[in-house]
Amino acid sequence: MKITKTLLKRKGACRIQLALFASYYPKGVVVTRELCLKHAHEFDWSWGANHLLSAPASKAYDEAMVPARKAFREAMVPARKAFREAMVPARKAFRAAMVPARKAYEEVMAPASKAYEEAMALAFADAAALD
Repeated sequence: MKITKTLLKRKGACRIQLALFASYYPKGVVVTRELCLKHAHEFDWSWGANHLLSAPASKAYDEAMVPARKAFREAMVPARKAFREAMVPARKAFRAAMVPARKAYEEVMAPASKAYEEAMALAFADAAALD
């Protein structure tokens, strides 16, 4: 399969991926395993599978991705656990820091909120008098 900037544009590739592709391959390129591996961390392969491959090729891609997705999900379990544990003190510190910030905000906003609520009440009363 040959991929060109024109093909990517016609298929609706995003501006960023289109520019990246054109910077590497302004005249297009024939897809190879080596080329795909070289750019494994740069291009959106899932998008490519959904927009550039034929139905049979897309099906083969999906089937080939089943074990990779399973392995990724399994590898993410301890990573997510570690992240949740690391976030506990950060969330606690954030909540503590927000107490004075929220109090200061509410104090500054109190007069404006009061005036706005009174304006709404009076506007409603005036409008209701028209009924």
